[in-house]
Amino acid sequence: MHNKIKFSFLLLLFCVNISSQTFYKEIIQTNQTIDSFCSDNAISLFDFSSLNPNILETNLKVGDEVIIPKKLDLIYDETDFILHKIKRKQTLNKIADLYDVDINLIKKYNDLSSDRLDKGSLIKVPLVPLETGSIEIPNRVKHYVVKAKEGKWRVAYKYGITIDQLELINPQIGNFLKVSEKILVPNINFNKLNIIDKNYAYYKVLAKEGFYRLKIKLGVEEKIIKSLNPVLMTSELKEGMILKLPKLIDQNENLDKDQKINLTDFSKKKIALLLPFGLNNINFDSLQIAKSQLTNDKLLNLSLDFYLGSSIAVDSIASYGIPVQMNVFDTNNSSEADIYEIVNTNDLKNYDLVIGPLTAKAFNYTSKLLKNEPVWLASPLSKVNYADNVINTITEDDILFERIVSFVESDTTLNKKYIISDSDNLITSNKLKERFKNATQFYSTVNDSGVDTKSLVLDDLDSTFVDKKNIIFLETKDQGFVSNVTSILNSFVNDTVQISLYTTSSNKAFSGNNISNYNLSNLNFHYPSVNKPLDFKLYSSFIKNFSNIYNFIPNKYVIRGYDLVLDLLFRLSSDEINFNGSNFIETEHIENKFKYFKNKDSLGYRNLSTFIIKYENLELKVVD
Repeated sequence: MHNKIKFSFLLLLFCVNISSQTFYKEIIQTNQTIDSFCSDNAISLFDFSSLNPNILETNLKVGDEVIIPKKLDLIYDETDFILHKIKRKQTLNKIADLYDVDINLIKKYNDLSSDRLDKGSLIKVPLVPLETGSIEIPNRVKHYVVKAKEGKWRVAYKYGITIDQLELINPQIGNFLKVSEKILVPNINFNKLNIIDKNYAYYKVLAKEGFYRLKIKLGVEEKIIKSLNPVLMTSELKEGMILKLPKLIDQNENLDKDQKINLTDFSKKKIALLLPFGLNNINFDSLQIAKSQLTNDKLLNLSLDFYLGSSIAVDSIASYGIPVQMNVFDTNNSSEADIYEIVNTNDLKNYDLVIGPLTAKAFNYTSKLLKNEPVWLASPLSKVNYADNVINTITEDDILFERIVSFVESDTTLNKKYIISDSDNLITSNKLKERFKNATQFYSTVNDSGVDTKSLVLDDLDSTFVDKKNIIFLETKDQGFVSNVTSILNSFVNDTVQISLYTTSSNKAFSGNNISNYNLSNLNFHYPSVNKPLDFKLYSSFIKNFSNIYNFIPNKYVIRGYDLVLDLLFRLSSDEINFNGSNFIETEHIENKFKYFKNKDSLGYRNLSTFIIKYENLELKVVD
């Protein structure tokens, strides 16, 4: 489902002629009157004129482009069905012809995903629909006046559509909504709006979600959900069901720091997002091939996720009265030729902020092209070379090293320290030895051929640890070595021997499939990190809103895009924390925090913020 949503979003982002779920564009195929077109498509004249204010004639011509709602299903009395028993070699087509019913309706009322039928099984066949002429076609859209602090994302969620659909039916709106602006929205009843009131929260159940998953995601017990939703006493959770829940902590309640920022610059901000979607490599002529490419292209998925988060950030800051124009550029293969064309053809030197490209090589080339220009360049995911206008948003290794070492130095309890490393990390081991003079160093075993085996044996550490707290640094990027060492260390833990495991760089070796989280938790594993684990309970509102629109839980790249872009836009809009001032305020968002300091030799800015994360009871917790 995740990839299907992304594929649809990709088409909406770059191919405006692809239909959306609720409203879409259609090209007129035959000359006809507006009345006949509306009648044939079950559209009210109000809807047609509201969605197509530019069409002033009474006739439609071949080639005219119109915006219309998704065609309404013909209205059936759903109690009137015929139960049909499948006979030998009988197909859906034959049954549809027999009863003069659309084959898709038979599939719809029987949850059939294919044409295959089993002999002897029963299916429901709907009777002939009522005549459309006797049905009063309802209006599908209505006018809506934008309220204070309402951005596109909030209005789209409220009325159950995507931002793209909101923009499609309101082509006149710019990059942000204005207070008191009149726009079109779906014409749905008030009691069906996605509104969170003061006393309760509401959550739409997703596919395959049970009470256990809801507890993990929302932090609400099954008995509480059932007490607030009595229907669940006699029926099961169903996809699309709206649940009443206890009021959860709203995401905005954790944005006090941002809300207290003295925003002084309300001018329009123009930012560019340079991401490697690689659309030139996607075969849009074949839906099957394109979906396969989307599934397997990690860089494309990362780009889409980061873009989604960035878009929500832009919409969020618009609620503060700060208009933002965000233009997205596809760097394709991130070659110098691709980047040179983007930078010069689109005059990026006149932007306020350029975010990306993602890779260090591509970013450094972009920085070279814009080195002497009055535009800020922010690297979102890579550590890059510095220049006067470069903002390195990823905390660098030397800062992470200092952070975890200082944390250990602040421990005043009686303890003994050890350093374990492989041959690839001797420099780090020796740096730690300089800070902890009394620490004992251990190294991975090297065989007779001089090859590092990336392992230790139990005897290497036997009788080493004392009956008190033992602090051990493990420095490696080898998953096998992590598995080997943590297994050995765990065997020494008992009622008198305490072991706390640390590393200065938590890389993929500590989170591989061969690593026991039980061992890491039992060893009180600590590490420095540029981000913290997602708190599902604290940010349930953000997660729920995002999931309802995009049908998947926001991952770290979605949240990175949101946190980073929101923070940079706040900084560009405040004299207190802009990059030309001296007051470097630390801001914290959903998973990331930022505190920028001018780099040595006055070349750009580096992020000093870090978290200390600890494994505790098989969970990740922020301890500092």
